[in-house]
Amino acid sequence: MTTKAEHIDTLARTLYGEAKPHDVQDATAIACVVMNRVALPNWPDDVESVCIQPYQFSCWNTSDPNRAPKPTACPTK
Repeated sequence: MTTKAEHIDTLARTLYGEAKPHDVQDATAIACVVMNRVALPNWPDDVESVCIQPYQFSCWNTSDPNRAPKPTACPTK
């Protein structure tokens, strides 16, 4: 199960990856797109699932050169 903090983290990473820092207008617009999609019946009903939908936000595409792996609190062995 995904926690609220993980949804916030995913949204923040999406905004940073798509709008880059210092571009508040773009980040605001992207956040509105995400929240509007959450409210629509044909989209997932949570922020994280909307953000990581394939080919919706390039920062989550595996082919994006700017994509960084999501860090974990405890490294796996």
